[in-house]
Order: sequence, then C-alpha cells, then structure tokens
Amino acid sequence: PAYAHSDLVETTPAQGDVITEAPESISLQFNEEPLDSLVDVVITNAAGDIVAMDAAEASGTEVLVPWPGSLGPGDYTGAYRVVSADGHPVTGTFTFTYTGAASTDAAPMIDEAAAAEVLADVEPTGSNLPLIIGVAAVVVVVIALLAVRRRARR
Repeated sequence: PAYAHSDLVETTPAQGDVITEAPESISLQFNEEPLDSLVDVVITNAAGDIVAMDAAEASGTEVLVPWPGSLGPGDYTGAYRVVSADGHPVTGTFTFTYTGAASTDAAPMIDEAAAAEVLADVEPTGSNLPLIIGVAAVVVVVIALLAVRRRARR
C-alpha cells in the first residue's frame, strides 16, 4: 500500500499555549504511526539553548516525551524529527510558554550531537520563493502559448 508522509495533528502543550502546571509529558499526535526507533524531540529555550532531549517514545500515532523537570518559567520551542511509515523524515516545531516552577534542579543529560542534528533538520535552508515564482512564470508562459496557438487554429 502507498503511504503518505506523517503529519503532525496536535501537540500537548498545544501550539502557542501558556501553561501554568507541568504535564507528565509532552505529546505529539500524528495522523499515522511514525517508526518507533526513529523519533526525536528537542526542547530549546527562547535563547535557542537546548534544554531537553529526553527519550521520545512512539505509541501508535502518539509520541511522548517525559516533561523535563528542570524547565522553569519561559518560552520554549519543541523541535521534532520522526520518520513516517514510508521512510521519509518529517520535521517541524511548536512553541509554548511555561509559567510554573521547575520541579527539580537536575538538568537532563543531552546528546548535544544528536540534538544539533535534529535542530539542523528542522531549520529552514532558505526560501522557496524564487522556485515558486519561477514555476508560476513557466506556467503563465505555457498557458499564454497554448492560448495563442489555439487562436491561430481558429
């Protein structure tokens, strides 16, 4: 059977949420099951510093990351990279604000190299605007040529 890429359906905390209490975990819900061994979630603070990269686990269409107890009040971005059932990587980000207190002073162990890979995959490599404009221009020219050709036949 043909598979489409996984799409992120929702997150908890939701995109842009302001939460006052720490949940047990951060949840990412996809429209199809990602490959369990190929899921990564990195949490960065407003300065872009990596503050968490705990073991993300896929359970069906949901990816769960234990809440990093060392997160204090602030703005955070979750960056994710999963591999969909068709073998293609899917990346993206979501943001949330936490206004509660950290439950522990212990910072989680972070594999800096692995976290940097995830963040590099999520970072835009440049604008697709020139490509989109070029394709649109070609389409307009082809339509114009077809219209001229059709008028010439009449």
